[in-house]
Amino acid sequence: MSDINAKMALKQMRMEIAADYGMDYEYAFDIIENAHSNGALAHHFKKLEAKRNAFSSKTSQSE
Repeated sequence: MSDINAKMALKQMRMEIAADYGMDYEYAFDIIENAHSNGALAHHFKKLEAKRNAFSSKTSQSE
């Protein structure tokens, strides 16, 4: 369920960026990917992934 919500949120973010800046929908995806890999938001996304992985490992240990 969380994967579906994450995909929907990413799609919504791409649509909002494209609408705000008057650009192509796929170009907005490239911007998000660049921010994730080596752009201004790279550190932020790495922290989010670390939190997700920590939560995932805690959840799997309790099962």
